[in-house]
Amino acid sequence: MPKLRHIAIAAEDPEAMAEFYKKAFDFVEVGRPNGAPADLAAALFRYNRSVHYVRAITHYAQVLIDDPRAYAGYYSWPVLVRLTTGDVIIPEGNG
Repeated sequence: MPKLRHIAIAAEDPEAMAEFYKKAFDFVEVGRPNGAPADLAAALFRYNRSVHYVRAITHYAQVLIDDPRAYAGYYSWPVLVRLTTGDVIIPEGNG
């Protein structure tokens, strides 16, 4: 049977939102962000244990902080996915 493994919701008051979901749906909280926002790099590494991933996400975030208009450029790029069966390009707007 499928089950919910993760939920992430942007909220002005995350503590109140978490309490709401726990009470309304009988959810059980199993963890909190590992170090974020104080140690974002550590939290990202715990999510995906690759220093390359951490560097890429950190760089991407800094680009968006420096110039929010960059989002439009990133959003329009096709994505290359490397698979053992061969590379696949996911075209722009396929998300």
